[in-house]
Amino acid sequence: MWIRAIDMIESDIRGREQISFPARCVKALLETSQGETEYLLGSLSSLIGIVNNKGELEFRLYHKSFLDFLDAPDRGADLHVDYGACNQFVSARCLETLKSKAPQVALPSNDAKKEFDSFFAQTLPYLIYHNFCRSRFDSGDVYWWITNHPSHSRDTAILIMFSGIHKNCGRFRCLSACRVWRKTILGFCKDNGWRVPSPIDRLLEDFRATTYVYYPINVTPTTHPKSPLRPPQPTIRPPVRLGVE
Repeated sequence: MWIRAIDMIESDIRGREQISFPARCVKALLETSQGETEYLLGSLSSLIGIVNNKGELEFRLYHKSFLDFLDAPDRGADLHVDYGACNQFVSARCLETLKSKAPQVALPSNDAKKEFDSFFAQTLPYLIYHNFCRSRFDSGDVYWWITNHPSHSRDTAILIMFSGIHKNCGRFRCLSACRVWRKTILGFCKDNGWRVPSPIDRLLEDFRATTYVYYPINVTPTTHPKSPLRPPQPTIRPPVRLGVE
């Protein structure tokens, strides 16, 4: 399960230029007891490495075909890892972390905690699986996520989360998780000068008459309607002309 979960997390955040993939943060997210990583993966050294040549924690899968083996029920037999089960496992770890506002195993320092909080806040929008969307949240969970997200990429993360948390909802009927996340996000956005969706915008979204792409204006494809949720645009000041003596 762990090998599949590590690959799932890495695959879902791979290519995100502003997100690093420190193994120590992934370890902190997945562990439920001290030393669990070494206990579960240490005996699989021929398949996955957990320490690099500098003695630092680093996950390296030696044989990519092993993932194909795990994915195939007819080949993996008892070792087969169902995607849904892995999805549920990662969702449960994300939910536990968000509710506790910390990983289950205590981190060694405040700096390590800050690094983990930043990593978790950045990766969470890309780990919104089915089970996560059906969990229960309160506004404090959402505000913790927003305030711990690095400011340089917070706007994009808010837009992605606003869209992603809604993807498992039915037409005109949001799940409880979606209602909490969207209401809290919209409250934060209103307080910070965003353009927020009107009731008509929301109606059109649920009616599927309009496909909105919730990304910042400067990267929204021109083939899609402009997103009704938009961060404030920076004020461009005209150049100051200096008088000539």
